[in-house]
Amino acid sequence: MSHQSSTPGKHDSRPPTSPGKGFHDGGRFFFACDYAPVTERGFKGAGEVNLWVETEGTGPPLLLLHGGPDFDHRAFHPGMSVLASKRRLIYVDLRGRCMSRTRQPVGLDRDVHDVAAVLTTLGLEAVEVLGHSHGGYVAAAFAYAFPGRVRRLITVGTAWGEAPEEARARVLRAPSTGPARTLDEQRRLRDGLFFLKPPEKEARRHYDRCVEWLESPGALDFARQYAESGGAGPGETELKRTLCPVLLMAGDQDPFASVEKLRAAAGRMGPRFKVAAIAGSKHMPWIEQPQLFREAVESFLA
Repeated sequence: MSHQSSTPGKHDSRPPTSPGKGFHDGGRFFFACDYAPVTERGFKGAGEVNLWVETEGTGPPLLLLHGGPDFDHRAFHPGMSVLASKRRLIYVDLRGRCMSRTRQPVGLDRDVHDVAAVLTTLGLEAVEVLGHSHGGYVAAAFAYAFPGRVRRLITVGTAWGEAPEEARARVLRAPSTGPARTLDEQRRLRDGLFFLKPPEKEARRHYDRCVEWLESPGALDFARQYAESGGAGPGETELKRTLCPVLLMAGDQDPFASVEKLRAAAGRMGPRFKVAAIAGSKHMPWIEQPQLFREAVESFLA
């Protein structure tokens, strides 16, 4: 792998240690991802920043873009491994998130160009791309800006076909929302929005580590900067102008993305757009229904 970044984030007491160890942020130590099936991990150059990249499996490359915008790739472990028997999975911490912290400016446009740069560094001209939630907007913006580099596009839990205010109002109406006075209450509310049944064992461990960083000073500072960058996410118009086949996926009980709205949007955009509803899941169907998720993804990519 290429050299690691020597530029710590604003709240760092020192830069990341060697791959596999972790980093200090706001006086706390955060462990790097230790997911065992990953075969390669480290920093890859992406223009003015270095991004943390991991790979798993063999076959055609499938780039995985995490949600948030302030989550990181660990939320994909271990559920996405159901795809690794037929695909080379490429996990990335996007600019400013977790291991890819930086003092450089952040925002959606920079995410798009970082994705292009890191794929070039990996020697990949064109890939299939899966983006979760906000990562779906990054994936769609990348497909729009670099149409020849995306063979097929999948968004999971991304709200298409409705105004952002409408999607936010639906989340606020969800039974699991409400005032949270403590950190534990915030975590329980988040669990209620993301899952019908909270994850267990290995999925719980990786998700919790992701949430621990999400609540750190560095992550909060990143979220503020990202919001202030002013880059509006792509809408249905930009999504329609992508050139590749597109699958719009969501859990059938996802409060963040309405399956009904996705089907209406796909109907307006034409036969190149498909919709998959994953029964018995909310915002992270690869955790709650990994086999149904795998079948939907493999059917589309086949």
